[in-house]
Amino acid sequence: MNVWDATSAHPQQDLTKYELETMGETIESYRQKFHVYPRSMGDLAPMLTNQLGDFGPGGEFLDGWQRPFIFLDEGTNCVVISYGRDGKAGGNGLDYDLTSKNPNPKEARPTFKQFLYEMPTGGMIKSCLACGVLAALLAAFTVKVPDFSRQGVVSLAAKLGVTAICAVMVAVFISILHIPSGH
Repeated sequence: MNVWDATSAHPQQDLTKYELETMGETIESYRQKFHVYPRSMGDLAPMLTNQLGDFGPGGEFLDGWQRPFIFLDEGTNCVVISYGRDGKAGGNGLDYDLTSKNPNPKEARPTFKQFLYEMPTGGMIKSCLACGVLAALLAAFTVKVPDFSRQGVVSLAAKLGVTAICAVMVAVFISILHIPSGH
């Protein structure tokens, strides 16, 4: 899979996750082949060259944000790190640190604030607001004061039931449309 072909709202993070997954698998292959963990990114480079394509001016592997990966040799283990979108240790959502040990942590999902203000989701948010305004106008002009007689309550319950079923159908349809994009 070419990560850049994904229709995700955060392709840099997706690419970085893919690269770290590949590096984690390569570290394990190196350990199985040589019975030790690699001591540097240079040890891994010959095994990664055909799998990863972004290289910096010094030949180092770059994450999705075009910053070099950090290689930590822990003696009996090693880990490759990307400090996320902000390039600093720590963070939430898109800024969360990704590692070859855990390339897809749940903490790396975009925060609500990032989703609203920092990702290309403006069109989706505007269309949701427009639908809400149209629904409010439709309700204002079509909803009548309910008749609380027995027949009126049954009629109201039936209308609410049909509305709920239709809302679920629309939600399923919208969800199906959004599944391929990952958001």
